[in-house]
Amino acid sequence: MSTPFQVLNWCFQASLQEVDSVCVRLRAMMAERCVTPRDLFAVELLAREALTNAVRYGGREGRPGHVTLRFRLGCRGVALSVEDEGPGFDWRTFLERPPDDEATGGRGLRIYRTYASRLLFNSSGNRILLFRPFSEPAMPDPKSTLDGAKALLQPGDLTAGTVDAVRTRLKDLLQSGAKDLTVDLAGVQMVDSMGIGLLIQANNSVTKGGGTFRVVNPSEELTELFRSMRLDKWFTDQA
Repeated sequence: MSTPFQVLNWCFQASLQEVDSVCVRLRAMMAERCVTPRDLFAVELLAREALTNAVRYGGREGRPGHVTLRFRLGCRGVALSVEDEGPGFDWRTFLERPPDDEATGGRGLRIYRTYASRLLFNSSGNRILLFRPFSEPAMPDPKSTLDGAKALLQPGDLTAGTVDAVRTRLKDLLQSGAKDLTVDLAGVQMVDSMGIGLLIQANNSVTKGGGTFRVVNPSEELTELFRSMRLDKWFTDQA
């Protein structure tokens, strides 16, 4: 089965220049998934704060160490972990004692609490885990390719808010001569009742015209859904 997540693991020698490079990569990943500007700003801010602190305080014996980022991007949010090789810090004290209003530093924890839904440290304080749900689901536009009579449709999540755009793309494919249609659900997390209705409509349109229709790469959850609706005989062929 294809995973609905994109994962980035990055280990680098501590430097602020590398922090910029990592953040450019994260920004590009989120842009591809159509993450909203609000959420993109929040995630990059969280990543920059955690990475910068790891660079500044994660050295050993006066020498820069290595910083490890683990980043998981899904349709509904992100989880990121940053770990350094330093001794860590007493994060419990800082959580209980916010900085003075006139202090020029010490506001990283406030940023974490403001922009992350969940914040976890390991016991020594040299690894942080942050979760950020998206304020709006990341819904990429449907994509399609047509090769002769064979068409491939990558719809993204099939829900009440997206079916109109997918239906339009489907009509374009059929009007362009598509006879054999494959719907690729790789990375799709959600198909609601309207999405199921659209798949049934697509199947009927294609097969009535003498073509073939199949859905490939459903997640385990979607496969279970299709079986419960008695649709697996149509929809669960694998590529």
